[in-house]
Amino acid sequence: MDVADRRRFDEFMRIITQAWTNGLVDFHGEYYDFTDVPVRPAPLQQPHPPFWMAALAPQTFELAGSKGDHLLLGCTSWN
Repeated sequence: MDVADRRRFDEFMRIITQAWTNGLVDFHGEYYDFTDVPVRPAPLQQPHPPFWMAALAPQTFELAGSKGDHLLLGCTSWN
């Protein structure tokens, strides 16, 4: 994941977290811009449902671990 993709992904995760915890998204970032967008229905899980992240490379394992997210693993070989 290159630096721009990582920044875009981080913004997206902050938006989803805000949507699931506040029910309203007000976000102004480098890649996304939302003003008072309501999100319905609200999730039942509190503070929000768990995030599951697909991981196929060592960098994605680190990213998921740093955020405390769950992993979906694929089979691969690193030579």
